[in-house]
Amino acid sequence: FKNYDTAIIWLGTNGGLTDTLDTDCVGDDYITYANTNTGNYCKIIGKIKQTNPWCKIAVVKIFASGSSAMVTETNRTIGKIATRFDLVLLDNSGLGVSPHPELHDGINNIHFGKAGNIYLANKMIIDMGQYFNTNPLNCEYGFSAD
Repeated sequence: FKNYDTAIIWLGTNGGLTDTLDTDCVGDDYITYANTNTGNYCKIIGKIKQTNPWCKIAVVKIFASGSSAMVTETNRTIGKIATRFDLVLLDNSGLGVSPHPELHDGINNIHFGKAGNIYLANKMIIDMGQYFNTNPLNCEYGFSAD
């Protein structure tokens, strides 16, 4: 991670994330975080921050998981993770199969096909561009407002 100034975390979350940050992600050392989906998600963030404290990290809301309730809980938790670790929050929650079958590889496949991956890459560029346009000083590698 030390070679990058931006990281985007958008993980498959078949088991979802739970709002257990206060128990799963405790302490100053990410290695001690719980071995749960939520703890492991935060471990990735901790590893990036430890390796490269200046790396701007974005996390992404999801559109699919085990159930609609799980999607809601996961996205709420991702929002809380973004707030807790001061991350950029991107929203892909509207890219599911039903509203966008053209993005998915085959009928009822939650995974993107080639068109979906191209669309997603462009969307990420636009979303991050909007973030940096609103927060131009965050474009500067190594900038600290402190």
